[in-house]
Order: sequence, then structure tokens, then C-alpha cells
Amino acid sequence: MVAEINTALETAFGQIHALNAAGHTLANKVEIMKVLYALNDRFLEIVTPCLDGVKLRCRKGCAHCCEFRVEALPMEALRIAEHLRSLGDEALREWILKLEAHADYAKGRSERNYQRKCTFMDQEGACRIYEVRPFKCRVYHSLDDEACRVHRKNYKIGLLGQLESMVVQSTVELFAKEGLSMAPAELGQSVLTALNAPDAEAAWLMRNNFLSIQ
Repeated sequence: MVAEINTALETAFGQIHALNAAGHTLANKVEIMKVLYALNDRFLEIVTPCLDGVKLRCRKGCAHCCEFRVEALPMEALRIAEHLRSLGDEALREWILKLEAHADYAKGRSERNYQRKCTFMDQEGACRIYEVRPFKCRVYHSLDDEACRVHRKNYKIGLLGQLESMVVQSTVELFAKEGLSMAPAELGQSVLTALNAPDAEAAWLMRNNFLSIQ
């Protein structure tokens, strides 16, 4: 397992180094995020088979954890916005209407007072942006269906939790050392802002925080 983890790290950071050397563009930053997401997923693949007597209960359609306040990093909001634009003008208009309704609910609302299903969840309880979902969702794990339903319990599973925390921290540090804003904001509001803000991508690359929401 250790050898696989080291190989995954070496591969990922080799790819990131090459992308950084290729230039300071949004496309490169998006590719870097893909590499980091893939690294997080790879750690899950490597570690979970080695967990003694522990089984993750997370599965498609189980969405108890999708009813609390989630925050996204600026790069994540930009990438989700890019994904929604790729769906076409009609679908994009529908998403903007949903996100506007969500923003009205979420504005200024604390996590304790947040009790609403994620805007990106479909009627069957599946994530409609699964491939581009933020780290906050990727590192949430449940070992018990009932505990998740009642308490929204997120389990940090030893080595896996440490590796996932390392990936998230590395992501923040990687972009922050270039002077890029990495201040997180509520998911739905941040994506809506990324869709509506003039030149949000360019503003972020110019080291401006396009997210000024609560």
C-alpha cells in the first residue's frame, strides 16, 4: 500500500509541475484541479480495501449528507460554473434560476440553521455534478447509514483521512502561493457568482477574489 501511495503522489505532482511550467492560464489550473481530484480518488481506491472490518456505506442515491451547508474553493466554483455552461443555454438558464432560489435561502445562514437539500441533487438522490463536486463532498464518508441519516456523521478514517487532508491542504497552498484567492464560500452562492460575475475567471487569475458573499 505504501508503494502505491508513493507512486500516486509522484505521478500527481509530476503532472502538476508540468502544468505549472506550461503557463498561468485557467485551462492549466483546471487541469491541476483534475489531477488533485484524481489523486484524492486514487487514495480512496488504495486505502479502503485495506481497512480491517470497516466498510464505507456511501453509495449513489444515499444523500443524507447532502442537506447541510457546503463550501467550495474559488477554483472549484469556477470549474462547476464551466461545467454548467457546457450543458447549453437552456440548461444553464434553468440552473441559474435554481441557484438564485438557493442563494436567497443560503445568504447569511449559518451551518446550524441550514436544512435544505443540495441544489445539485436530483430526485433520486444522485449528484448532478458528481464529476466536478468539491473537496468538501469528496472527503465526506459514512460507516453507518443510520448515523449519517440522524447525525450527518462524517468519519475520518485513519490514514485515509490524513491523506485526504493532505490533498486539500496541498491544493490550497499550491494556488495560494501564486497569490490566488483560496477563501471558500457557500457552494450554491459561489457557483452563481462565478456564473454572473463579469470575467470571474480572469479576475481570479489576476489575484482578485471574485467571491464576496456570505
